[in-house]
Amino acid sequence: IVQPSTALSYVKNHGICLSSVMPYSQNDCPTPTASQNNQATYKISKYERIEKFSTSVDMTNTLKQILFLSNKPIIVTLPIYGSFPDCIDRATTPYSNYSGGFSAYHTVVISGYNDAKQSFDVLNSWGSYKL
Repeated sequence: IVQPSTALSYVKNHGICLSSVMPYSQNDCPTPTASQNNQATYKISKYERIEKFSTSVDMTNTLKQILFLSNKPIIVTLPIYGSFPDCIDRATTPYSNYSGGFSAYHTVVISGYNDAKQSFDVLNSWGSYKL
């Protein structure tokens, strides 16, 4: 299991290539080829950790402000419960049923916020969904 900070440090120090150069496969995690490593030119200059929030309203407002001011995505690690698979590939229904017991943690990318639906737009290797 790779911690988000380890992955972000790697991107900062070594870079990554475009997904068209090294497509994601949920069934395989290959070692990059020399050609893929040579194309790993996209680096981040820094990353910051956001600590826990006191309320969900505080979290929502803070994340919306970061998205608006920076115009950059936010990487978050979420607790996943047994009910999580029910929302995968249902990009119109927010994930709000936290039942079935804790399963694991999963890291996703928040790419935007929809005020009308009051939900975050999330990029996820397991499929599309809303939070």
